Amino acid sequence: MLFFAASLISAILPHPIIVSGLATLRGFVSIGQWANHGVGNFGLLAAASLLVGMWLSRRKTPRASRADSLGPEALAALAKSGQLAVAVTETDGRLHWASSGFAAMVGVAARELAGKPLEELVTESAELRRYLGSHQAFTVSVSLVGQDRQLYLEAQPVPGADGAAGSYVILAHDVTAQRKSEEEVRRAYASLEDLNNQLETAIARANGLAVEAAVGDQAKSAFLATMSHEIRTPLNGVIGMTHILENSPLNDEQRECLRTIKVSGAAVLAVINDILDYSKIESGRFDLEKIEFDLASCLEEAADLVAQRAFAKKLELAFVVQDGVPEIIVGDQIRLRQILLNLAGNAVKFTSRGEIVLEAKVEQRQGDRCTLLFSVRDTGVGIPKEKQELLFQTYAQMDASTARIHGGTGLGLSISKKLAEMMGGRMWVESDVGQGSTFFFTIETTAIELEKGARYSPPEVAGKRLLVVESNATNQALLRQYTSAWGMQPTLAGTAAEALSLLRAGESFDLTLFAEDLPDADGFTCAQMMAEEKLRCGPVVLYSRLSGRTKGPGVDLVLQKPIKPEPLLRALRQVLLPAPAVAHAFPKGPNLADTAVRMPLRILMAEGNDVNQKVAQMMLARLGYQADIVTNGAEALAAMRQTPYDVVLMETQLAVMDGLEVTSKIRAERGPRCPPWIVAVTTAAFTSERSAAFAAGLNDFLTKPVIFDQLQQALVRGFHEVQATRAAGKGR
Repeated sequence: MLFFAASLISAILPHPIIVSGLATLRGFVSIGQWANHGVGNFGLLAAASLLVGMWLSRRKTPRASRADSLGPEALAALAKSGQLAVAVTETDGRLHWASSGFAAMVGVAARELAGKPLEELVTESAELRRYLGSHQAFTVSVSLVGQDRQLYLEAQPVPGADGAAGSYVILAHDVTAQRKSEEEVRRAYASLEDLNNQLETAIARANGLAVEAAVGDQAKSAFLATMSHEIRTPLNGVIGMTHILENSPLNDEQRECLRTIKVSGAAVLAVINDILDYSKIESGRFDLEKIEFDLASCLEEAADLVAQRAFAKKLELAFVVQDGVPEIIVGDQIRLRQILLNLAGNAVKFTSRGEIVLEAKVEQRQGDRCTLLFSVRDTGVGIPKEKQELLFQTYAQMDASTARIHGGTGLGLSISKKLAEMMGGRMWVESDVGQGSTFFFTIETTAIELEKGARYSPPEVAGKRLLVVESNATNQALLRQYTSAWGMQPTLAGTAAEALSLLRAGESFDLTLFAEDLPDADGFTCAQMMAEEKLRCGPVVLYSRLSGRTKGPGVDLVLQKPIKPEPLLRALRQVLLPAPAVAHAFPKGPNLADTAVRMPLRILMAEGNDVNQKVAQMMLARLGYQADIVTNGAEALAAMRQTPYDVVLMETQLAVMDGLEVTSKIRAERGPRCPPWIVAVTTAAFTSERSAAFAAGLNDFLTKPVIFDQLQQALVRGFHEVQATRAAGKGR
C-alpha cells in the first residue's frame, strides 16, 4: 500500500521534488524506520516523502543536484542522523511530528513538541498564523522566542484523504549566522556610506578651501606688492638723499644727523626685507638662483657689511675658508650672503668683547657635488639650553627684553633656517651661557674646478721673511695660513715687546705686519720705535679697525680689517715693488662728473613720485647727466615715440599705463633688440615680478631704494649695450 501511495503521488504530481521524495520513502519502507516515528496515515507518509525531496532539491552540492541517484540506505541514514530539520503541522499550526534535527534547532525536546502550536515558538506568530491559514505554500523568516536565533521556514501543504490540505510539511534552516553576516555587511555598508559622505563633504570643503586659498594667495601677493611699493617709495627718497648729502660739505653735527638718518633708514629697510622674505617663503613664491660665484668673496662681503658695527664695539672680526673648499660654487650668492649676514649681525649684536669668526669648510664631497659647512662663532652672552629651540621659531626671541634692548623682528633666524633648508641643508646652534655661541648651517652645492694656482701667483713675496705682530689667536692662524701658502716665512710675535726683543736681538726681516691695537702698545708707536732704532724690520704694513687711517712715522701702508687674503697680498707686493711700478699700478680714477662726457646718454625718467624724481635727478647730476621727466605711462610712451632715448629709467607702477605695458608696446613697435635700454626702477619684491618685467622687454632691474653705485652701474651697462646694438645696425 505504501508503494501504491508513492506511485499515486508521483502520478498526480510528476515533479522532480516528488521524485526525489519517493526515493526517501522507499528507503524508509525498506529498512522499517517509518513506524518508529509513530506515523500511521497515508497523508503523513506522503508528506515525509515530499519533504525529503524538497530538502534534497535545495542543496547546492553535487550530491543534492543528483538526489535521485542516492540509495535508500543513505537517505534513511540522513533522516535518522538529525541533519534534516523537518516538522509536520496541522493547518492550525499544531505540531504533529518533528525530526530530532528540528527539535535541536528550536531548542525543545522532540517529545515535548507533539501538539505544541508552532506559533508559540516564534516571535512572528500572527504572520505565521496567517500563512498557515492560507493553505498555500509559503516561505517565511522567523526568530525563536527567547533565543538569538533566526530560522528560514519553507512550508508545503499536503492534501489529506479527501484531497483538501490536511497538514503542512515544514523544512527549517538555521540562518542565524547568515543573518548576522548580512547585518554586519549592512552595518559595514552603512559605515562606508557614511565615510563616503564624509569624504565627499571633505573633498568639497577642500576644493572650496583651495579656491579660497588661491584667491587669498592672490590677495596676499597683491597686498605685499602694494605694501612694498608704498613703503619703499618714500624710503627711496630718504636713503637716496642721504647718499647725495654724504658728498656735500657738512659740519660734524650735520654729518652725525645724516649718519643717524642713514642708519635708521637701513634698519627700516631690513625689517621690510625680513617681512617680505618670510611672506614669500610661506606662500611658496621664493625662488633660488643657480649661478657660479666666488665663495670667499661672498664671505668677505658678509664680513665687510658687519665690520663697522663690530669694530665700533672693539671686537675682532675674521673669516676663514679652510683648505679644500672650492673657490667657485653654483648657488644663490645673495641668499647665502643673507644667511651669513644675519648670523654675523646677531653675533655682533650679542657680543660685547672678544671676537666673531665666520668659517667655511667641506663637510662631505663626492665628485663635483659637495656639502659645505658654515659656522659663525662669537664670544658673546651665550644662549640657555632651554631657549635654544625657540630661536628658529617665527617671531620668537629669547625674551621680550631682547627686542627692547637689541631690536629686530624675530624673523631673521627663521628665514635663515628656511633658506638653508631650501639649499638642501640644515641649521643648528651650540651654545653655553657666558661662553658664546656658534651657529652652524650646511648647503648642498656643485663645485667648479679651477686650474691650480689660478688665484694667486706672488713671486715678489715668495721666500721673504715676515714678522707678524698680532695678539689675537684667530688672526695669527689666518696670517700664518695665508703667508705660508704664498711661500713666505712668517714669524709670530704676540706683543710689541716680543717683536722689539726679536729685532733688538739681531733678527732681521724683509717686512713686518702689525696689528694696530696690541695689548702693551699702539702699533703706530711700536713702528715708530723700530724706525728710530733703525731695526731691520723692512717695510711695515699696519692693519686697523678704523677706516681712513693714513700711514705715519715707520708705517709704509695701512690696511683695514677684517683681514682678507687678496688685499693683504696686494699690500705686501706694493711695499716690496719699486716706487715707479707701484705708481703705475694704481692710477688715479676719473672724476664722476666726467661720466656723461665719456659715456654720453640721452635719458628719460618715468617716475610719478616728486621726491623720487628729485633724488634721481640729483644722482644723475653727480654723473653729469640731465634727464627728461614724465609722470605716467601714457606720457612715457609718447616721449619714446617722439625722441630716440638711449636709456629709460622706468617705474613699473605708473598711472594711466603701467611700465610693463609701456615697454611691451614700444618693443612691439621696434623689436626686442632695439634701443632704448629700459631699466625697471621699482619696489617689486617677488622673483615672479622680475620675470614678468624681463618678459615684457625690460633690460635691467633696480629695486628701490636705489643706491647711487647701483644706478651708475646700470647706466654703464646701458651705454655698452646701446653702443653694441647701434654698431650692429639695429638702432634708430
